[in-house]
Amino acid sequence: LPPLPPLPPLPPLQPLPPPFLVTGGCASASSVLDNIEYAAVGYTASQAPYYRDASSSYYIYWDPSCDSGAAPARWIVTRCAPSTTASSNLDGCGACYEGLAYIDSGDSSSPPLGTSAWRVFCDGGGYGSYGGLLSDLPALWPPSETSMLRSDAVAERNRRDWGYDSDVEDAFEQIDLTLALLSLPPPPLPPYPPHMAPTPPPPPPLPPPKSPPLPPLVPGEAPAYSRDDIQDEINSAMAQGRNASVYILPGARLAFSIEVTCSGKIHVSVRSSGEGATLDGGKSSKMFYVTGGCSLYLGVLHFVDGRGDFKPHLARPSVARPQRSSGGAVYAYQAGDIATKDVSFTGCDAEDSGGAVSVSDSGDVSMEGVSFSECAAGDGGGAVIVEASGDVSMKGVSFSECTAGAGGAVYVSGSGDVSMDSARFSECTADYGPGGAVLVEDSGDVSMDSASFSECTAGDAGGAVYMGWGWGLGTVDVRRSNFIVTDSTISGCSATLGGAMFVESVTTSVLRTTITDCYASIYGGGLYSTGGRTTLSNGTLISGCSAPEGRGSSLFLIASEVSYTLPAPAGRWLPNARCEVYREACPTDSSGNPTPEQTACLKHRDDCALAEAAEPSSEEKETACSRHSSPEQQEACRETVEDPWYCKAPTFVQPCKWKNETGGDPSLLGKSLYQLPLLPVDE
Repeated sequence: LPPLPPLPPLPPLQPLPPPFLVTGGCASASSVLDNIEYAAVGYTASQAPYYRDASSSYYIYWDPSCDSGAAPARWIVTRCAPSTTASSNLDGCGACYEGLAYIDSGDSSSPPLGTSAWRVFCDGGGYGSYGGLLSDLPALWPPSETSMLRSDAVAERNRRDWGYDSDVEDAFEQIDLTLALLSLPPPPLPPYPPHMAPTPPPPPPLPPPKSPPLPPLVPGEAPAYSRDDIQDEINSAMAQGRNASVYILPGARLAFSIEVTCSGKIHVSVRSSGEGATLDGGKSSKMFYVTGGCSLYLGVLHFVDGRGDFKPHLARPSVARPQRSSGGAVYAYQAGDIATKDVSFTGCDAEDSGGAVSVSDSGDVSMEGVSFSECAAGDGGGAVIVEASGDVSMKGVSFSECTAGAGGAVYVSGSGDVSMDSARFSECTADYGPGGAVLVEDSGDVSMDSASFSECTAGDAGGAVYMGWGWGLGTVDVRRSNFIVTDSTISGCSATLGGAMFVESVTTSVLRTTITDCYASIYGGGLYSTGGRTTLSNGTLISGCSAPEGRGSSLFLIASEVSYTLPAPAGRWLPNARCEVYREACPTDSSGNPTPEQTACLKHRDDCALAEAAEPSSEEKETACSRHSSPEQQEACRETVEDPWYCKAPTFVQPCKWKNETGGDPSLLGKSLYQLPLLPVDE
């Protein structure tokens, strides 16, 4: 074959156009600059938008001064999430060259688009404009064209513009670089004269939304699309000394292989809205660990399959040994307040304590509208354990099929007051210890209002509730705590002692409450009371409960006082006596004749029987008058509160324990009650 004719010589190179967007080249992480879409995700404190590439976790944002000093304002491409509250140095690094690329700009409304020259960090080290991101286009350059520039031309430009010698070429990729030119928009058309301007057509109607619009982000709230996003926001907040606030889109599902940690004294809020977001531990990890005074709020979230780490099994929980194996979903140790609202926990478990939530040596704990289902712990608190912490408040909280060694659903020890309003417990179990549903020891006052317990079981005492001291490592001063149960129901529960409730050395009041069909294998089918004082009043009913014969199918009492305050439940008759103050005789003169003092003393004998003091004050007289059974007696008594009553000192023997200083209850004065005997009480 004849030889091919030689190729025509290459035309002389045109003057190099200014730099523009590079689809490959010197950037060490150039994939994040290569045909990647960045979307605006929020605003910083200067009201500048910031952008994020969802696939690579890089950010583009405007920093007024990247060193909080003399550095100019600039747009930055970096992995660091910007602060939404700081006025400068938004990544908290205090340096100006920490990003992948940057460009000085005083315009905070948008990063420079079109043809502006960025500085890019190259593989060879250091920043340079070689193969820059964007630069000016010559006026005659074609608006839509792709040009292939040879490496030697690039090197020539480097030597001419930047003084690089040929060796620097090795720092860049020895390949042709594709430079994508940006289309220039056509010039704008002149406006119509006012009299000729056409009427614009009306916009088409918007289609109905498929779902309610998402609520706007709260100012300063960062969106989170992964577990790492939550951790990054908390880390940034701790570094900048501010609170952290995170929002997760409804319907999102975030997987956890390691917990999010907060160890600074800040407040962290993590929430969703609408249907809520799901946080999945995959039976391998808890979701949150908070310590160092960090406070945590969780809202509208669903925790599933959280798991506390495995540690050697111990028989009983102890605040002396903080365990990262506690808390299948949330573990707080030496933290601030912990609050949850409209949150659910399903299938969470812990090898140690607190199948879903464990709080130790921390602040107050509050839960509202929270549900726990099928949660379990090897030791205490199948769903929740609170030790050596502040007050505990639960409102509208439900527990279903939760299991633990003790305190099948809730275990509270050595903490403040405990209140449960409209709480629901169903089929909860304490395998070997007390408190099939609830165990409270060595804590403050406990109140349960409109609570219900159904089919709960304890291997030890208190099928539904154990209230007392000394089961775990805590101790409590006798009669220090008050336990009040109001408008509640307990049914179908069982234990060895106290099928429904076991109360020990506390003052217990049970009002308008029904205990039915409960069982004890040893003593006290309904209630087992040892020490302390228990009052059943306002129609409280214990019915259909059972225990072995002669061992208290309803009640079993040891060294305690149980009073049934009338009216008794329908169909029951109980002998009763009126609780009042027995006083010494009214005085006479030396001849045995009545004196004015005796006359007044006798006149107010019934009034003095309802007053605690030997000579009550006007305020104490008002209280005594209110204890009369009829309105007429109350009115007649109140008319004499300014007169001397000449009440005498109380006698040594009294019909009931009303003295406060001896552990009595003054509120019993004026009431009819039946003092139950010790040991078994069967129906």
